[in-house]
Parts: sequence; structure tokens; C-alpha cells
Amino acid sequence: VKVASACRSLKGDLVAEAPQRSIHSFTGTLTIGAATDPLEIKELLLRGTQLRNTAWCIGVVIYTGTETRMAMNSRQAPTKVANIERIINRTLGIIVAVQVLLALVSAVAYALEQDYF
Repeated sequence: VKVASACRSLKGDLVAEAPQRSIHSFTGTLTIGAATDPLEIKELLLRGTQLRNTAWCIGVVIYTGTETRMAMNSRQAPTKVANIERIINRTLGIIVAVQVLLALVSAVAYALEQDYF
């Protein structure tokens, strides 16, 4: 309880680098009163990190939402298509194209032969 009340009265500035994708580097500074301390990757906990063997910890949220490094590095999983599916898809495309061509030829032939009857 004493730590929580002391944290509420704490005033300072935190300057951090702009959001970026790299999870291996971080630079920033924490200024409290006249003391300025540099911040590095050692002092940064990324999303999903579990802090162990520690009774308590005081932290500050720097990046949220789509600016988090995990969100910047996430991407859609590539679709997996087997070779047989590629062959079947290509074959079906050819079959559809041939059927469309046959329908056009039949329509033209019908239109030309219709005048004779």
C-alpha cells in the first residue's frame, strides 16, 4: 500500500523511441527529478513475457494496440496448397475456358444457321 501511494505522487518523464518492428533493440530515457537513467532492451518486457522469481514490479506501458512490436511482426499465415490441388485447379480452369469457347462457337454457329431455316 505504501508503494502504491508513493507511485501516485511520482512525477517524471519517459522518452522512448518511435514504434518499430525490431524486438532486439530499444532506447529511451527515464527522468525523475534531476536523475536521468537510460533505458535499454534489458528493461523492456514485451507482450506475453512472464516475469518469474519476482515478488512485485512497477512498470509503465509504452506501446499499445497496433504499435506493439508483437502486432507489428504478426502477419497472415500463408495458405498451404498441395501440388495435387494446384494441378486440379489449373485443370478446372482449362476445362471452364474450353466450355466457354465451345458455347461461343455454338452460339455463333446457331446464329449463322438460323437464317437458312
